[in-house]
Amino acid sequence: MNKTKSKLFCRTATLKDLRLFYDWANDSEVRKNNLNRKRFITWDSHKIWFKKKIKDKKVKLYVFNTVDASVGQVRFEKKIKLLL
Repeated sequence: MNKTKSKLFCRTATLKDLRLFYDWANDSEVRKNNLNRKRFITWDSHKIWFKKKIKDKKVKLYVFNTVDASVGQVRFEKKIKLLL
């Protein structure tokens, strides 16, 4: 078996990743494993969501790449819990 090592790089997502995140969000496997499986995400609603997340200081979006391609993403979102 030929094992090749592929380096994985992580970078902060930018507005240039808008289409990439859109395509991933509407991927059939992603939709199948999503809480809302049937809902196709429209381009217009995705643009609004993505731009809001990119600007939000409590949200961090990252893209993982190999030398050849983008292979995944992760989102960290800080939630504030109010104790009354």
